[in-house]
Amino acid sequence: MAPEQFEQNETGVTQTVYVRPIAAADVFEQAVPGNRIEIDGVTLEPDQQLYAIHDEDGRRVGLFADRDMAFAAARMHGVTPVSVH
Repeated sequence: MAPEQFEQNETGVTQTVYVRPIAAADVFEQAVPGNRIEIDGVTLEPDQQLYAIHDEDGRRVGLFADRDMAFAAARMHGVTPVSVH
């Protein structure tokens, strides 16, 4: 997540971002059902639950292995995270 992705809107109001659970296999196109996913030395199980952060337009801007870390990262960038199921 880059800080410039989360600038205040024209009224000076801080953006809201949405945190939602997502399966690792749904994130990575190269995932093969039943096989582990290896990205930059990190191994993920295809059914491992990750947490995606989306901006107000629905664009994914961050991905975390832990929900608390996703919320903390959003707050660190000055945006308000809300949970979406």
